[in-house]
Amino acid sequence: MNIESILKDIPDKRDNKNTTSLVMKKDLINFFGDNYLNKKCFEIGTNRGYTTRVLSFLFETVKTIELDNQLINFAKDLNKDRKNINYVQGDVYKTVIKSDNWWDNDNNSLVEKYDVFFIDCVHDAVHVALDIKKALDEGTDDVILVFDDYGLPENTPSVKVAVEQAVMNGFLKVVKYIGEPAGEEPRRGRKLVDWEGVICQRA
Repeated sequence: MNIESILKDIPDKRDNKNTTSLVMKKDLINFFGDNYLNKKCFEIGTNRGYTTRVLSFLFETVKTIELDNQLINFAKDLNKDRKNINYVQGDVYKTVIKSDNWWDNDNNSLVEKYDVFFIDCVHDAVHVALDIKKALDEGTDDVILVFDDYGLPENTPSVKVAVEQAVMNGFLKVVKYIGEPAGEEPRRGRKLVDWEGVICQRA
């Protein structure tokens, strides 16, 4: 797997605050490698689709949801050469999305189980806890959860707090910290207090 080819023309977080750092993207590629090419990934929070693009090289299919339709259109154009990405416009926390291949019409649960969830949506503890619950409810028995912005400094409880709570309560176990370490500043003006990202698995 050619990392430089996958990351060609993909910006770093210092250049676009709403994506992951190039270090984190490289860590994702190195962690999953060729071992998950028959697996399914669910991305919560598409944004401009830069990380979505990386995920599309690592998994058989990537399903991604984003509220802002303009961002979805940007992501679709960016990734027009990638044929294994399925986009849905909607609020993952509120919208009941009904289609043959996205939601189960009877109980609003995912039709198919996903092996990996990439979580990068609303960065507060309440919403991240909802993301974790969705992943555990709808993921495979050994589902993996990847969290972005784990170590961002926040004035209110955020990603780190929700993940640590889930680990303490025995729902998740930490597999690996990824991205840039504490003290680095991949998002300008917000120096990390812990690792940029973390990979967890169902405990």
